[in-house]
Amino acid sequence: MLKKLKSSINWKLYGVLLLITIIALILGLPYIAGLQGDQITFNLFFRYIGANGLIATFAIYIGLLLGKKINLDVPILRAYTTGKKLPEVKIKSLVKFAPLMGILFGVIIYATDLLFAPFLEEFSTSIATSGYQFVWWKSILAAFYGGIFEEVLMRLFSLTFYAWVLTWIIAKFRKEEVKENKTIIWIAIILSALLFGIGHLPALSAITTLTPLLVFRTVLLNALPGIFFGWLYYKKGLENAMVSHYFADIALHFVIPLFLSIFQ
Repeated sequence: MLKKLKSSINWKLYGVLLLITIIALILGLPYIAGLQGDQITFNLFFRYIGANGLIATFAIYIGLLLGKKINLDVPILRAYTTGKKLPEVKIKSLVKFAPLMGILFGVIIYATDLLFAPFLEEFSTSIATSGYQFVWWKSILAAFYGGIFEEVLMRLFSLTFYAWVLTWIIAKFRKEEVKENKTIIWIAIILSALLFGIGHLPALSAITTLTPLLVFRTVLLNALPGIFFGWLYYKKGLENAMVSHYFADIALHFVIPLFLSIFQ
């Protein structure tokens, strides 16, 4: 089984995905440095680029190894790297639907967060005194980190891995080949989205005390768009999920803060 899977990997596609992921990590470095004192040191560069680059190297390999078998793919880049006709429907979605929905989710997340604010005054105070200052160009660059690296990690790797393992177990039980199973993919979409939300808790615990309501708020605000990005990955391809995630971050971390800073 693994030999057959390995032979199906498009190494050119792998290289392109790894390259854009490393570029996204580098672009996100000024924002990360801003959260940690605004100094880009060799130690920070090594820990951030080195560690995340290594993770991406593994995540992309596993995602491409397992995904195509269960209809989870990178269709636009795959077509480009193989010289095939580009999927027009998915490109149309990439240009129109994905950006619009990303911006909408960014606004929804912000509005929903406002509902929690009166009950999380200590958290709001911690954020206000954390020391980070809004810098428009850093926020724009940081959106590449979310849109590309986080989608590689949470959709291409995590979602694909969960879906493939669960599908493989069912296939073994039924004595059939591993193939797309819509129910299992939806379970994987929800699971990866929940883990995406839970993954934000350690960084949050570094600046404030976690409470049940704060944990619920954090998981909810990250899982909701995560489910949508997972659906996009499944139906439109990873590229659509990346673009939508990017524009959600642009809305949340650039457009809305810029708008608020103008009218304050």
